[in-house]
Amino acid sequence: MSKTQFYPSRVVAELARIGDGIRVARLRRRMTQAELAAHVGITNQTIIKMEKGAPGTSLGNYLKALWVLGVLDSVEAVADPARDQEGLILEAASAAKRARAPRLTNDF
Repeated sequence: MSKTQFYPSRVVAELARIGDGIRVARLRRRMTQAELAAHVGITNQTIIKMEKGAPGTSLGNYLKALWVLGVLDSVEAVADPARDQEGLILEAASAAKRARAPRLTNDF
């Protein structure tokens, strides 16, 4: 049984896209997998897995590889609270429910 069976297809596809992006960035810089692995501080085998989009590879390794390659800025939008449209709508809806009308008194 493949480990990717436990992940939604969209997650698997996104990991493959990120891995491919790392591979392309590495090749454009004329780096070998061994050179990138040495700069990131991981094994060559881990770089191979990352470039294939292996879901078991830590997010820290992906981010450090992107940093070494100088493309870490490309992930700034990931989990950005300002871009969470559904969360913002839910937050606004719950905030409106909590507001209470001022209590009127008969002090005239």
